[in-house]
Amino acid sequence: MARVLVVVLLLANGLYGVWASGWLLPWGWGPAQQTEPERLVQQIKPEAVRLLPKKELATEKELATEEANATHCWMAGPFSGDELAALRGALSVALPAKLWKLDVRNDPVRWAVYMGKYDSDEQQDRKLAELKKMDITATAATDADWQPGLYLGVFGNEGDANKALQKFIPKGVRTAKVVQLSEGGENARLVLSAVTNEQKAKVDAQAQVLAGKALERCP
Repeated sequence: MARVLVVVLLLANGLYGVWASGWLLPWGWGPAQQTEPERLVQQIKPEAVRLLPKKELATEKELATEEANATHCWMAGPFSGDELAALRGALSVALPAKLWKLDVRNDPVRWAVYMGKYDSDEQQDRKLAELKKMDITATAATDADWQPGLYLGVFGNEGDANKALQKFIPKGVRTAKVVQLSEGGENARLVLSAVTNEQKAKVDAQAQVLAGKALERCP
């Protein structure tokens, strides 16, 4: 009887092994198959884990701290009139006085004999070539509000600009006009001499007083 029991157990063991190995799957017998390959993707890859020595770990922490505390120079502008007054008030609250300054200057009034605006730089260049053939000296406009365009002369007052315009008309210039480039007066450029990213963010938050003039790295 004991021998029969042993034989039965051996046969049962063998059948289980065949079943567990999946050899009977073609006939519908076998364990359920795992079909979720995404689980393999989510598994931690031990070969990618790197243990940092204490000294190297300390160095990386120091570098992260240095980056957070790094300072850079930023500038924006120019600001004038009410913009300048609002900027002074906002900065006095946002940052310590030693971290910012306003490079103030007084610009003269400027008038120009002007041609433009043109649809493109190419059109501006063609007009410049035409004027050269007419022996008239012109330069590309340097003020953003008047680009692309040409200056036939820049003057300190409207009267001188109008006199110059009258001299160009007999030469065949028909589309030139007198424009005021700047009203003159005090204007300033904001300079943040050495501020952290956190301090710069405080100034960026004053978008209204920056009047749309973005902070740019100092040259």
